[in-house]
Amino acid sequence: MITSIIFSKDRPLQLDLTLKSICKNFLAQNNISVLYKETTGYADSYKTLQSEHPNVIFYKQGHSIFQDIDRIVSQSEDKYIVFFTDDNIFYRKVLFNHDDMNLLFDEEISCLSLRIGVNTTQRELDGVMGPDARPAEALMIIENGGEDISSVDGYQFIAWNRTSVTLGGYWSYALSVDGHVFTKETIAPMCGELLYQSKYGERKEALKWRETPNEFETKLQRFYFETLPFMTSPVYSCVVNSPNNRVQVSHPENLSGSVYPLVPYELNEQFQKGKRLNLEKINFGDITCPHTEIDLLAGLE
Repeated sequence: MITSIIFSKDRPLQLDLTLKSICKNFLAQNNISVLYKETTGYADSYKTLQSEHPNVIFYKQGHSIFQDIDRIVSQSEDKYIVFFTDDNIFYRKVLFNHDDMNLLFDEEISCLSLRIGVNTTQRELDGVMGPDARPAEALMIIENGGEDISSVDGYQFIAWNRTSVTLGGYWSYALSVDGHVFTKETIAPMCGELLYQSKYGERKEALKWRETPNEFETKLQRFYFETLPFMTSPVYSCVVNSPNNRVQVSHPENLSGSVYPLVPYELNEQFQKGKRLNLEKINFGDITCPHTEIDLLAGLE
């Protein structure tokens, strides 16, 4: 029903936590693919991960991440595609099923965000946490023909018009690779066009596209005005991004490690010693921002 695509680079210990949290809390998920990139010293760790997660398909990133993404998306036989990064964690269980997904994605819904909810009221900007821009209109409980169907097995969803929100906030940002679900029908043409543009669109070296998930997300924003106006999410967010470290250089403005800094190669050493992060021992507290640093080492064992 859903293909999950997880981007990973040099973070096997964190990726292991991501995978385990998905298997525990993302009940609607079916097929997981990891698109990974490794540098010196990490190859054995990713081989270990593959043996420990035999039901996950691992793809080593090639010369073009845009080509890799397009291939995985186009070959998927599932109706829905969701993107994650290896510092995403499912900290809350989702309860919707296949029928619920079909119900949520009506003709005006652009995406289902798993990182947004009424609890996510904050946004970090230039290292300072402040209130995030919220929808100008009241959040709407999803209804069907006037009959409230917002409660599905005790679970609720909200929807809002993203165009009513100031640009730059989470609530207006539909095209994210940070826990957003799309229909394959919607996202596949975007991936195909970005692949074409990455090859032929901008030929000058200064404008050469970088081969990172951050670049992929940045380039997706060219479809902002073509994207359907409404977003939906569970009432409370289910996914949090814990930016304890940064492994890419293409977007140095992305802050990380300001509260619980973690060094990737030190985490890799722990992984190679057999250490893992136990989801049950990590305290997530009150998540008020989709990007919140968590004390991951509390779960190291």
